Amino acid sequence: MFSSRAKDLQILLRKLLNPGEKLNVIFDSTGIKVFGEGEWKVRKHGYPKRRTWRKIHVGMCADSGQVVFNAMISNNVNDDEAMFYMMEALEGVPSGDILGDGAYDTIDCREAIYDRGGRQIIPPDKNAKLQKKIVPLPQGTR
Repeated sequence: MFSSRAKDLQILLRKLLNPGEKLNVIFDSTGIKVFGEGEWKVRKHGYPKRRTWRKIHVGMCADSGQVVFNAMISNNVNDDEAMFYMMEALEGVPSGDILGDGAYDTIDCREAIYDRGGRQIIPPDKNAKLQKKIVPLPQGTR
């Protein structure tokens, strides 16, 4: 039993998708420290040469708040590369709005979203410049 109070916990989750409904997904990631020394040892001797970190990538339904998929990947994989793995998990599910932070602001990510029929909502960097290769917008967007 998870908790003695958990039996009374009522969490109502909306059905993820109705037939014909598009999935609106929010992508994000965070880093976690997998293994490390105690804080006292770090203060006394300094950081060791190797610290192990991993990234947790999460895709969440924007409408229901449910986690649609997650993945733990080594820290040498970029966020935009991880997005391709996560989008493969959604194969066959119609894409709606795809939201992400600046880490997903690459031409490859925008093309992948466009190819799936989704609408990209990814803010460009403040110093962003137009590229020669322009990704067309889906119908009905400006």
